[in-house]
Amino acid sequence: LQAAAWSPDSRVLLLAFHSTPTLAAVHIARSPPALDIHVLPLELPDLASLMVNPMLPPGSSAFGGVQDMAWDPSGRRLAISFSSSRPDTAGVVALFDTHLAPILTASLLGVIRGPSTAPPPPPPQLVASSSSSPPPPPPSPPVAQAGELPVAPLAMSFRPNFKHGALLSVVWSSGLCRTYPLLSS
Repeated sequence: LQAAAWSPDSRVLLLAFHSTPTLAAVHIARSPPALDIHVLPLELPDLASLMVNPMLPPGSSAFGGVQDMAWDPSGRRLAISFSSSRPDTAGVVALFDTHLAPILTASLLGVIRGPSTAPPPPPPQLVASSSSSPPPPPPSPPVAQAGELPVAPLAMSFRPNFKHGALLSVVWSSGLCRTYPLLSS
């Protein structure tokens, strides 16, 4: 077991297992003592289509397995981070729109990439104007080192009681904490 998240009404428990992008949705149909539980797979087909890579064997995932999950208090947004050692898919958080009735469904809204680890460009230099020589060219932007991976999400959480939709905060391995509003009417 890699990660777990409860729905706001405590009737569905999402479970993520290591090395697979498929989740298990444990639906609790009745309260104790007559506990009635149904375990259903929650395929993430939209994300699976993003993960197709012609360089990988058929059926394999570029993202690896689920690393962490966070479900917003309204039950409408789900954030999932994935483990990956590939530079093109590391540091990605997928955002899903979820519906709980009659059974849990999820649709991909989009992805968040981690902030860049490249240093900011140097400030522009003031150059005295001279009619005889053109100004020097601007400095080149820094280039990421070969093999450098983007930052990875370490922790994610939705703010409770956000009245305008969902507000996701992600702590990145670079030490930055970024907040992403998912506004809805």
